[in-house]
Amino acid sequence: MQKLLCLCSLVLALGLTGAPAASQTNLAELQAQAEATLVAGEPAQTAALAEQMLVQAPDSYAALFLLAVAQSDLGQDAASARTAARAYDVAPDEQSRLQSARLAARARGRLKHFVRAEFWLRRAANNISSDEDAQAVVTEYVRITSANPLSVQLNGSVAPSDNVNNGSDEGILEFEGIPLTFLLPEDRRALSGIEYFASVELDYRLSEDAAQRTSLNAAMSGQAYTLSSDARALLDSSPSEDVRSVTGQDFSTFLAQIGASHTRKNLSPLGPVTFGFNIGSYWSGGERIVDFTDYIVSHTIPVNDQAAYSLRASVRDQNVRSNALVDTLSYDLRGRFSTALPNNDRIQFSLTGRRNEAGAESSYTEYTTGISYEFAQPVFGTRWSSALELGYRNYRAYATTLDGRRDHFVTLGANTVFEDIRYFGFSPSLDVSATRTRSNAEEVESSALQIRFGIASNF
Repeated sequence: MQKLLCLCSLVLALGLTGAPAASQTNLAELQAQAEATLVAGEPAQTAALAEQMLVQAPDSYAALFLLAVAQSDLGQDAASARTAARAYDVAPDEQSRLQSARLAARARGRLKHFVRAEFWLRRAANNISSDEDAQAVVTEYVRITSANPLSVQLNGSVAPSDNVNNGSDEGILEFEGIPLTFLLPEDRRALSGIEYFASVELDYRLSEDAAQRTSLNAAMSGQAYTLSSDARALLDSSPSEDVRSVTGQDFSTFLAQIGASHTRKNLSPLGPVTFGFNIGSYWSGGERIVDFTDYIVSHTIPVNDQAAYSLRASVRDQNVRSNALVDTLSYDLRGRFSTALPNNDRIQFSLTGRRNEAGAESSYTEYTTGISYEFAQPVFGTRWSSALELGYRNYRAYATTLDGRRDHFVTLGANTVFEDIRYFGFSPSLDVSATRTRSNAEEVESSALQIRFGIASNF
């Protein structure tokens, strides 16, 4: 496979340009001999000839590429990776850069420098010029990530929103059965602004075989906000000095957690079963307010290569660090079915139930159902998906109502990834979502429209 790469060097005579005229004939002869010895299975001879070429032309792409391939065949992977990187820097065209980056990635992969190998493959993605090239890079990337015990997922976005604090639409407070209406403080009304989001998820595979997989994981995510001039004007109009001092930082959040998971592949005849736990903390407005522990069990039930069911049950034990909150114990059960359609589009259905125990006025039950649809074929160079979620939440008791609180909410969203714009295997993405909550407690009724600009990986 690697020897076939050297055939690309037949077009690398461009690497000879810039050498003195008297030496070009000698360089061409050396290159022909180096190619012949490599094809003949004599990489040591190829390396020696390529070194001679570099004496005459230190920046010859042909010489560097031939030397990198020969070093790879000789098992000198560290040297091959370094030489391929030098070849990439002096490559005369996109195809040459692509081949050099793939060669560097392959050498780093054999050295088990998986992160550096992934970097080179993402670099190679900048130089693809055909579907065949793209598929080759994706195949190599999947192979490297499968071998890498460490998986890293990064996400980031910027999202203008007309309700960054999930505030009340009407801004009023009414007590059922009492003919009085009160205005909510300005910081509890819907405030517009911009959300900045970033997250990192790490998964380190400790062991894996035909029967099991065990891994450690960690995650961090944070949201920060800036308020719009309209929101700032609303807050500044408040008679309360505490409200006037509110900034976007007061709505910022941060979450950090660590955990472990263990998958048994032969415990159930239906499919793999995973057991996991997480411990973590949650900050709001710069204050650490909650510590939590999650216990999770999930079961994946494949139907075929294109469809699968999944069940997930979890318990969160949440201990508060603020007198304004109460300890919480929540139970979640989620079912999901995902399948590919005959046209290769994908559709997914989900159903979730939650029981939240958190004192008299904060305990509730919640049910949500959702559907998402992902289009297989791009439209004008963009990949599309959409989602709809409907939900119902019921509080047994609530301060402003006589018989509890009942919320109905709906979220509609669409996502597009601009795949024609690529850099290091990433493309810009755009999410648009609209959420509406109706309730018999009017002060919690809200709506939000959010436009999120982010990035998405192409592989």
